[in-house]
Amino acid sequence: MSNTLAASDSTVFRATVLGSSLLAESQYDVAIADLEPTADPKAIAKHLIRKELITKYQAERLLAGRTDGFVVGQYRILDELGRGGMGRVYKALHTSMSRLVAMKVISQNLLKTEKARDFFQREVLAVAKLIHPNIVTAYDARQSEEICYLVMEFVDAPTLADTIRNRPPMPFQHAVEIIRQTAAGLSCAHALEIVHRDIKPSNLLVQNSIAGPLVKIVDFGLARLNVGDEAPKASSVNGGAMVGTAEYISPEQARNYNNVDARSDIYSLGCTFYLLVTGSVPFPGGTSMQKALRHLTDQPVPVRQLRPDTPPPLAAIIERMLQKKPEDRFQSCLELLAALEGFGGPISSFRLPSYRPMSTEQDFHVPTTVEDPWANLADPSSQTLASVDTPTGEQPAPKKKEVRKPYRKQAKHQMIWITIAVLVFCLIVAGIVGVVLKKVG
Repeated sequence: MSNTLAASDSTVFRATVLGSSLLAESQYDVAIADLEPTADPKAIAKHLIRKELITKYQAERLLAGRTDGFVVGQYRILDELGRGGMGRVYKALHTSMSRLVAMKVISQNLLKTEKARDFFQREVLAVAKLIHPNIVTAYDARQSEEICYLVMEFVDAPTLADTIRNRPPMPFQHAVEIIRQTAAGLSCAHALEIVHRDIKPSNLLVQNSIAGPLVKIVDFGLARLNVGDEAPKASSVNGGAMVGTAEYISPEQARNYNNVDARSDIYSLGCTFYLLVTGSVPFPGGTSMQKALRHLTDQPVPVRQLRPDTPPPLAAIIERMLQKKPEDRFQSCLELLAALEGFGGPISSFRLPSYRPMSTEQDFHVPTTVEDPWANLADPSSQTLASVDTPTGEQPAPKKKEVRKPYRKQAKHQMIWITIAVLVFCLIVAGIVGVVLKKVG
């Protein structure tokens, strides 16, 4: 059901709520008993939100006439947390255990074949073994004809990307602690031969606690077991389609998604470290493909050039993490952790800035229609490189100015030199003609 409700049709709204199975008839009638009989659907929806009987996410879909997409198995969908190339992530409630979880619904486009579904199941079994304080825990996984999903620990914390955006670089001991905890979690995954493939600030949740920050790595959806040809294929940078995020992708992953190991995650973690210390990613500006190519060919601006007070040994660690050849980097996260010893500091007072979305009242609106929650789970372009983060200190530049202006400037210079060359050529020809005429005369 996807018809748009008339703003005053409270009778139809009641039928929609009851049809969604979110509330029983008695619950609904008791909840709105203190409302005016003439209350419209939007007022009723806000009232139900204030009573914590439905969420804003649910209200928007109910107001658009949807009765489906609210319940998956034993889980009640509460909110959409994010989306990407692998699918969408929802905040959900296990109805019998009253436990909040994060549910990752996998894009149907990625699981069209039986081979892909088998691979997904093997990957789920591997991720289920990832038990570490710095990794979000997997609880459950299900496959059906209509939907495949992975249920994970829900962490009520912002991403590192959210908290550092438009803020100055971190104190060194704080940046080291973020990287240290991330490396510890990755070390656990690498021991099980699982490579994350998309380490970046938006895949790191950071909770503030009495003991200091607690990092949780999320989205192992781009990881895979090292099973060679059994893994789904992705083309190289030459083919134009890759998986990962351009600001943080390793050179070898840019060339061939399948030909990577733990050292690729170390490179991506080095890009994140570079950002925390300097306030910029190693290769800012340009399109996603241009950034990926720069990871292959260019050297980033030295850390100490951007932040002169960086201790030379710490800058050397970051630069080693960002070496083009995997054999020139740290060969494991354990080796990286050993190198970071001695750079730590007091972190119990370290608090990342708070980050909260707008309030329900500010962000609430009545949609005319909403999409099917299980259809088009990922955009068609999501399998190509796309930047999800807007790094600290970097503002997106208009593409026309960024790409075309250099060419106009270059063309102007070329025309000047061409004009000079033509004039010189004409003078030479005139001189030769003059000499010939003089001899003939």
